[in-house]
Amino acid sequence: MKKYNTLFVVTLTILIVALLTWILPVTYLNGELVEAERAQAGIMNIFSYPVFTFYNFIYIFVYIIAIGGFYGLLNKTPAYRLLLDRVSNHIKGREIIWLVITVLFIAIISSFTGFTFETLLVLPFIAAIVLLLGYDKMTAAMITVGSVSAGIIGTTFSSLVAGAFNEILSTNYNDLIWVKVVLLVVCSAIIIVNIILHNRKQEREKNVEEGFLIPAKVKEKSAKVWPLAVMLIVFILVVILSTIDWSGAFNITFFDTLHENILASKVLSKYVVLTVCALVCLYNVLYSVYKKRKNLNKSEHFMSKRRLIVTIIFGVFALLALLKIMFEDVFKVTDILTKALELIKVDGLINAFTWEKLLGSVQAFGKWTYNDYIAVMLILGLVIKFTYHISFEDAISNYGKGIKNVLYGAFVALLSYTVLILISSHPVILTMLKPLLKLTDGLSILWYPICTFVSALFNTDFTYYRYGALTLSYATSYFTSASVYPLCGLITQAMYGLALLVAPTSTILLFNLSILDIKYTTWLKKMWRPILEIVLVIFITFIIVLQFFV
Repeated sequence: MKKYNTLFVVTLTILIVALLTWILPVTYLNGELVEAERAQAGIMNIFSYPVFTFYNFIYIFVYIIAIGGFYGLLNKTPAYRLLLDRVSNHIKGREIIWLVITVLFIAIISSFTGFTFETLLVLPFIAAIVLLLGYDKMTAAMITVGSVSAGIIGTTFSSLVAGAFNEILSTNYNDLIWVKVVLLVVCSAIIIVNIILHNRKQEREKNVEEGFLIPAKVKEKSAKVWPLAVMLIVFILVVILSTIDWSGAFNITFFDTLHENILASKVLSKYVVLTVCALVCLYNVLYSVYKKRKNLNKSEHFMSKRRLIVTIIFGVFALLALLKIMFEDVFKVTDILTKALELIKVDGLINAFTWEKLLGSVQAFGKWTYNDYIAVMLILGLVIKFTYHISFEDAISNYGKGIKNVLYGAFVALLSYTVLILISSHPVILTMLKPLLKLTDGLSILWYPICTFVSALFNTDFTYYRYGALTLSYATSYFTSASVYPLCGLITQAMYGLALLVAPTSTILLFNLSILDIKYTTWLKKMWRPILEIVLVIFITFIIVLQFFV
């Protein structure tokens, strides 16, 4: 039952919300909170909503299995296990320093980008390092989930979170910025201290269990680690840079200008075609020579049929591009070549290789989404395959094994969005919150945080959280003084970040617990003390801000 505990938790949450629709009337926002008749969720709704969820949030599922497939491919690469061993050996004796740097790094990135679910990209790597150091799986979950929660509580320049508040509340990034930074640092420190205290009570494991998180130990030491390390570092940097709101938060237009200049660049397609095709042909020839000399089998063909076909195709395009360069740039004779290319119907194909068409619909850094991350992961997977000479069959096989290992976690994470569908179709949460909001006039630093926290418990996807059960839009009309709006935004982001630690719909929590095989109740038992400490810090901060900054 431990393995399927998260599935039980999500299913129970769905049933509880469905039951609430039978008990409470619905309430919706129409200038004010309007109460209507009950809109019960029937049996058919309970079974049809998950299908509807899969249809609308398939990108969540695809994103997770893409991560699983990517790490499955990495596990086939001997250099990945060697990289893990070298990193863990380097950390030994400096575990506290590594822990502080890792938690602060993830928290700061989440604070700047609004990353929650996106941090699952680094979960398998961090979990592998934690286990190789002899720590337990709970430590890995505390690092990833705890760091993200601290980062969201202290959100500073995220366009996904702080930027959304700015649109709704007409605030700006610099409002209460130092308060947010203090919250970020203090909450991160709480997570770090509690991880250290947790591990003081635990005995280090000497033998690690090999599997999806930790690939089998390799005997060969000849695999070069540095190419893989460089590729992974560049990949993480691209993901980070692509999500920071450079222009909105920092007034930096460099990436927008660079994006426009690249797409508008008049780089001639013929040079792009020639370079790419020549490199492919050269790689195939050199690799065939290498294999021929290594095997020393005279009966074996110099080049496989598949590689030969690829070489011929790319060679033809390289020849056409070379002829185009020679006629246009060297001999300055364009009429003959143009007519020849038009005759064989390839002029449109060659001329299509401009930067705009090559890059497609890529956005400037600061505007990337899940689809872009998935595409980059697939491209990087291909680069790793060719760099480490992994056969096509092994690449597909291990990609499938990786997907299989995260399939359950992906399903649970996706199923949690059914709660969002339920509360959107049967809005009973506002019925629960309305009496609390009206207990006092203006902004209450007790009841309003409770309302936002309850809202977040049923939906921890911020894109929908701010438009769903969240009362932020209502608060703009209910709170008469605009001076409380920055505090209103701070409360909302802090309670949202807190909910990531405990909510039965928190996708980052559910996936971590699923992949690390940790029970939800075990997580709450281990985390109640840091959660209580964070709650205390948050409410003290609210009181101070209300007294001195509003």
